[in-house]
Amino acid sequence: MFKDTSPISIITVAELTRAYGPAATATVTVTCRFLELGLLTAAHYLPLSLPQRRK
Repeated sequence: MFKDTSPISIITVAELTRAYGPAATATVTVTCRFLELGLLTAAHYLPLSLPQRRK
């Protein structure tokens, strides 16, 4: 999930988006749920990726 090159990191973002997309579209308020689930995904990904960053 943690990639070193820029093109691969874009693919990782697409994978994350694809993961929460179906859950967001299954709800009544699509725009609000899509944003909420996207922010929740980012909130989970950030603490995992911070220790892996380069110094």
